Amino acid sequence: MNKYIHILIAWSFAVTVLSGQCPGTMTSLLDWDQAAWLDGSKKSGFGFGTNNLNITIDGQYFFEGYPNQLDDFKGSGGLSHDGKSLVLTTKLAGSVEVTLGFTEEAENIQFSLYDVDLTDQVEVLSDGSMAQLSAESGNPAFTIMGSTAQGKGNSVDGTSEGTLNVEIAHATTITILIKRSNGNIYLGLSDIQACTALPPASKTCSESDQLVLNWSDGAAGYPAGALQHTYEVDNPTGNPILANVTFEGDTDHLTDTKTGSASPDETPRFSDTDGGLGNGSPSLKLRMDGPPDVSSSVIHTNVSFSESLHDLRFSIYDLDNHTQTIIDSSDRRDQVTVMGYHFGNEVVPVIEAISSSPAWSKEGAVITAHPFGEFDSQDGGTKNTVNIYFTQPVDAIRI
Repeated sequence: MNKYIHILIAWSFAVTVLSGQCPGTMTSLLDWDQAAWLDGSKKSGFGFGTNNLNITIDGQYFFEGYPNQLDDFKGSGGLSHDGKSLVLTTKLAGSVEVTLGFTEEAENIQFSLYDVDLTDQVEVLSDGSMAQLSAESGNPAFTIMGSTAQGKGNSVDGTSEGTLNVEIAHATTITILIKRSNGNIYLGLSDIQACTALPPASKTCSESDQLVLNWSDGAAGYPAGALQHTYEVDNPTGNPILANVTFEGDTDHLTDTKTGSASPDETPRFSDTDGGLGNGSPSLKLRMDGPPDVSSSVIHTNVSFSESLHDLRFSIYDLDNHTQTIIDSSDRRDQVTVMGYHFGNEVVPVIEAISSSPAWSKEGAVITAHPFGEFDSQDGGTKNTVNIYFTQPVDAIRI
């Protein structure tokens, strides 16, 4: 599978902040019109700005293919407006529990629940602030008692009268308990919006003092197919910085790029169209295609520097599963672990999703693409881009 790594040293940038809603933070959004959920799956994770959002669903008797992303509640208002929601439909009465888990505490969390009517009982619990519930309609099909909404017994068939809006000032884990005493459960979860921490801004040097490792630098750029190469990076404030790049692992799984050059090699693809920190300059491309009898290919990319560096940041492109087939033994699912080092001590980076609905989830320093069968398997696009920031000094990185 193709991996694109662009390294920039002390690269600064501007971030647009919706200060009225998220002062000192940024607005992050999970949009069901863009996000991928494998039909019938009970869990998935999504990069959520500099945070991560894991959704798990516990319940029985779901219809085949549910939960599913559908526009059943188009026109019902709420946070999804006229877009899709995650629809939960069971064959029988009973209960369903939905858990929204953030890696780090999020603020001003907002979402809507659709079609709360009949004998539905919905309770929203949090490990932070108490959930504030409100009705979208002036004539709701439910009554609100604290953090619980109870259906009035009448059916509203997906209109705004069944739309329940939820706001939580701050939380790490939110639990939505859904119960129905007769019939079957039919409910939608809207887009999810929250305030998350800003990506780190460069603090230690001015723009004129910043260093950039450009993969095309030197007489001929990166020597195609080489497993080791050293760059001499111009330093406006002193002697040049040496950056030694090495590759190890299943290097026999590397194949030629689509342009015919040996991999690794620099490429103009992605950094000018897929966001991130590349700013249009070339990226370093790894193209792997392991033999069919091997279940995985592992390549370690190491970059060591001749001096300690501050505010190191770069992007990784095209992190995906590369197929829409649920089971495809010939395919691969991308997983990337990024770690920095300073005098041998580990330095964990800040990882940012730049898309509102990325094709990957993260846990610590490990970033994993969504599983086979989801429609976010694609070459390129901001959904497949990951920004990496180191807020502490590093003298080496390993990917």
